[in-house]
Formats: sequence, C-alpha cells, structure tokens
Amino acid sequence: MEDNNSIEFDFSDGDIEIGVDNTAATVPDGWYICKITSAKATKKFNDKVGQEVINVSVGLAVDEGPFKGAFGSGFLPLDDPRQYAAKIRKSFFRALGVEETEFSMKIGLNEDGTAAELKGVVGERVGAKLETTSRDGRDFLQVPFNSYIPVEEVPDNNGDTDDSGF
Repeated sequence: MEDNNSIEFDFSDGDIEIGVDNTAATVPDGWYICKITSAKATKKFNDKVGQEVINVSVGLAVDEGPFKGAFGSGFLPLDDPRQYAAKIRKSFFRALGVEETEFSMKIGLNEDGTAAELKGVVGERVGAKLETTSRDGRDFLQVPFNSYIPVEEVPDNNGDTDDSGF
C-alpha cells in the first residue's frame, strides 16, 4: 500500500534547492478565541513594589479560525498592588466569567510536578487580543495590557484589527 503522506528525495544528483513560503506562519494582530494551555506562576522580588510578587505567564493557543494552533502568551500579575495590575486581573477573570472584585486563586504544582501553576484555568477559553512583538530578532504573539475579554465578545476580525469598541 502506497503512503500518500510521504515524500522521497533523490539526492544522487547533488543538492536540491527548495523555496519556502513562510507567510502562512504570520498571524495578524487582532482578537482571537484562545484556549489557555499553561499558567506558570513565579514569585520574585519587584523593586518597584518593594516586595515579592507572584506573576503568572499565561500560554495561549488560538482555538478557532484559520490561525488555529498559533501560540501566544500573556502576563498576569496576581498579587501586585498597583492599579494597572488590578485592571489586568479584572479583565482576565472577567474573560473567564468571574465578575467579582476580589478573587481567590489557588496555585499548585502542574501535572508533571516541576513548576507552580495557577489552578482551574488551563483548558478554559478566553478572548485575547494578540499582537506581534519582536525581541532578540524573534517575533512573539503576546497579549497587550488589559486585552482579555469573554469569548462571546470576540469581534470577527475579517482583517480589521480596529479595537475602538473595547
């Protein structure tokens, strides 16, 4: 039986040059429905706050549409007392359906026991605005400040990344 998913290369005549189109790997900035894939928590001293704070690095995978599977990340300051941190927390938990002003969060070891992780959010879906940022010559999809919304509020991008309604 022939395997239609395999490709055989014949290098007997030397090197083969192949042109590769990477444009399909580009994800346009905009609002996406994402699944939370990880929520790694770290605790370290913050000079601006003057105390140790717990921050969560949130891993996201686009869950619908032509860019399904694209990976992005977000930042969630859990116990930072500053106002901007409270706004990020509020939008993140509102996106999960929690409307209260005070949140109780549980942090424990992740499934393989190697790192601390925010419990109860992995696998949940949220709306997130993803934007490409560059660092050290590499591009990353990241959630900018305060850009989480409930899934049902995610606008249809249709190539339009105007977020004036939010």
